[in-house]
Amino acid sequence: MKLYISPISATTLALFYLPIVLWLLWRIARAPRLGRNAKYVAIPTVVVVAYVIVMGDVTMNSLAMSRVCERAGLHIYNKVKVEGYFDTRSGPDEIKRYGYKFIETQRPGGKVARYERQPDGSTTRIEQNEVTAEYEVVYEDKSPVPELGVGSMRRSFVRNRQSGEVIGEWLSFSPMHGWVDRFTLNRWFGVGLQGCSGDRGNASRFPIEILPTKQQSDSNKENSNGES
Repeated sequence: MKLYISPISATTLALFYLPIVLWLLWRIARAPRLGRNAKYVAIPTVVVVAYVIVMGDVTMNSLAMSRVCERAGLHIYNKVKVEGYFDTRSGPDEIKRYGYKFIETQRPGGKVARYERQPDGSTTRIEQNEVTAEYEVVYEDKSPVPELGVGSMRRSFVRNRQSGEVIGEWLSFSPMHGWVDRFTLNRWFGVGLQGCSGDRGNASRFPIEILPTKQQSDSNKENSNGES
């Protein structure tokens, strides 16, 4: 199991906390007034208590992450060939990069921008009042997620706008921070611990893995027929 604690916190504990614990164990082991049986009880008790104080919440957070990280990454339930889709975080680059015929995205003021590829390869933009694409990409960020025991969950999914059917999704999780990281990593640097998001190679191709372009699918067929 991976322990979710930052290097800065681990180093701080090793430099300042561990010597104190070792000194205390040495004092117990050398204490003349303690019998052998008492030392056998005291030493492991101190070790457990010392661990729980600084690593108890880290261990619980790490156990939660080990459970949810099995779900992280890309999940495809049904591939659908499309000419385009609606995505609030997308734009005309997806047309050039992947060969979609159109991309629709949100514009300030509630308008919808539709970028469409023309026969000569150029891209035009028109503004319309509503989304016309059949499929859309939805982004959901939730923080914290106490029912899962994690700090945050990011879910990006593709759904049919009419039926609401989710045909694919990308899940990533970030851990809760132990109290040592909240004191060091958050307060000193204002950053968080890296979580799990599956194969990052697929992240850059989301959502084309779920919504392949009709042009791409047709070219794949032609290549297959030519090879056969």
